[in-house]
Formats: sequence, C-alpha cells, structure tokens
Amino acid sequence: RILPSTSPVHWCTPKMRVFAVLCVALALLAPLAAALGGKNVVTLTEGNFKGKVLDDSAVWLVGFYAPWCGHCKALTPAFAKVADALKGVAKVGAVDMTQHQSVGAPYGIQGFPTLKLFANNKGKAIDYNGARTEQALVDAVMKEVQATVRARMGGKGGSSGSGSGGGGGGAAVTSAKHHLSVRLGDG
Repeated sequence: RILPSTSPVHWCTPKMRVFAVLCVALALLAPLAAALGGKNVVTLTEGNFKGKVLDDSAVWLVGFYAPWCGHCKALTPAFAKVADALKGVAKVGAVDMTQHQSVGAPYGIQGFPTLKLFANNKGKAIDYNGARTEQALVDAVMKEVQATVRARMGGKGGSSGSGSGGGGGGAAVTSAKHHLSVRLGDG
C-alpha cells in the first residue's frame, strides 16, 4: 500500500482549504490597502468610485497610486494624517491603479501618485500640483470646501463668527465669514 500524500491539499478538509485560501487572499491584499491608506482613507474601486465620489456631495481628495511606487509609499503617512484631520469635513480616498485602471482613465492618470480634488463640479476633477505636505493638502481641500459652500449659498458669504473643534493633538477647524482652515496638531 502507498502511504497517503503529505501534500496539504490531500489531507486538509474542505473547510481548512477555504480558510487557507482566505488567509492567502488577505495576506496579498493587505499591502494594497496600506498603500495610501489609513483608517480614514477610503479604498476606491471600479465598483464604488461613482457612488462614493461622483454621486456624493462631499469634497473628495483622491490619490491615484501604484503599490510599487516609492513616491506613493512616501506619501502614505501624510495622506493618512490628512484623512484623519479632515474626517467629517471632507473625504479622502485612494485608487490602486494596478487593479482599477478604468477609474483613473477619464482623468488622464499617467504618473503616480496623482492627486485630484472632486468638489462642487464633480464632472471636472481638479489637479493638485502643490506641496505633498499634510498642511498643504489640507489647505487645498479646505479651499475647495469653502468654494463649495459659497456655491451652495448662491455666492453669498457665510455667517460671521468662529468656532473650533478637535483637541488632543488633532485638527482644529476654524471658520470666519470667508475663511475656513484646518491646522494640524503635533500628534
């Protein structure tokens, strides 16, 4: 008699095989989720981009990236911090262009990372070519938030006064008649 095979495929139960496949899939997908990620960076795909970004009334900062891109990896901490600072004010998302090329095609994405703002006119993405620092990114998003609010008010100014929020090293949000800003804390 021939001894049973020692191959895991032969001695695993069907449930164990499914579990093994799921573990391998999660291990392969984890680096992709982390590429421009953070807990408040929304993973955008062919299946959800229209509904989450284009059909949403919020201002979005979207990073189009490739997981192998060194500049994308270097931007990751700043991108995550920006998403955390803007939570509840604007949204931040990331598209893996190695998996979802059709999402970036209408916007002429050619290099990585490419950052675009989707604001009041969702049909026309705004190129972001500024500094890749947390504060510069937040300032650009807040400028679009302010323009969107003005457009919704018919071009009229907002109420006067100011308020602040955040704390414990988070983001402070202030507003004035024609000024909105977010300043990042130290940690």
